Amino acid sequence: MRIISGTHKGRKINPPKNLPIRPTTDRAKEALFSIIDNRYYFEEKNMLDLFCGSGNISFEFASRGVEKVTSVDNNKNCIDFIDKTAEQMQLNISTIKTDGLVLFLTFLKAEMSDSKECPFLICIQFQLNDLNFFDKS
Repeated sequence: MRIISGTHKGRKINPPKNLPIRPTTDRAKEALFSIIDNRYYFEEKNMLDLFCGSGNISFEFASRGVEKVTSVDNNKNCIDFIDKTAEQMQLNISTIKTDGLVLFLTFLKAEMSDSKECPFLICIQFQLNDLNFFDKS
């Protein structure tokens, strides 16, 4: 895995072998960001990476200038790896260890109901972001 563009262009990311992940390939990531680059100006944006795994997408967004990235995964080892790597690269990535599907479904249920009773932190997490990226493989 490598970062394709931005301040850390070309930098390799080497997650531990024991992480339960299937990282987005460089080719798929290039195609994805080719589309997104033409629609968004990344500076001053906030981004949520749900089911972040190795943080591959989070690191790419942060390298391209996204102001604040929040990475969510339920695996402690993934979260620890992202925290350590973000600190080494001096990227503004915060992590949350929780089940992303439960987080998303709770938000979705609240948004679709008439009561609009969404746990405060969950609603804020989704509503404060300019970009929400979900990749549940």
